[in-house]
Amino acid sequence: MILFYDPIVVTARCTSVALEERILEMADAIIRSKTSNDSREERTEPDITWVNGVQDCGKITWVAKHFVTEMNVVITTALEATRNLREKLACRLEVNAISKLRKMVSVLVNGFQGLKSCDCPIVDEIFMSHFGAIVMATRLAGAKKVLLIGHVNQLSFFDRLNFFEMVYFRPNVLGDG
Repeated sequence: MILFYDPIVVTARCTSVALEERILEMADAIIRSKTSNDSREERTEPDITWVNGVQDCGKITWVAKHFVTEMNVVITTALEATRNLREKLACRLEVNAISKLRKMVSVLVNGFQGLKSCDCPIVDEIFMSHFGAIVMATRLAGAKKVLLIGHVNQLSFFDRLNFFEMVYFRPNVLGDG
């Protein structure tokens, strides 16, 4: 297969780069759905509650205790956090586990469909997500409230950017052998 449309190839060890185009489509959908003829359109900002707590202080246990299946979706960054919550919420979620416990990249790429939307998303490990991703997930949910769970000493999103190397090539021909 030979690709002619772009002479620059970007490779990265980061899944989000591969999903960038779909995420851009979702962002565009948000913008289109919010525009109107009235340039003075007032956008309501969601009520934001931030729960700060050190590691292993019981934040996830608190989320599991106060989780309302009809209202909440928990959005996580790390797979281990999703597994931990699945264990704690298994008896209450049953078949809804996939739609009620989501990874951030899944929300950004797929959004919320039908009954899978939520009134109050709970974003776990907020400092591991880009702030723009949190805002976009909240907009996609159409939420009036958002609960942010985090720890100020957690390794932040911006500090993790240098963990993966990006390499730029300008090949003459691309193909699979």
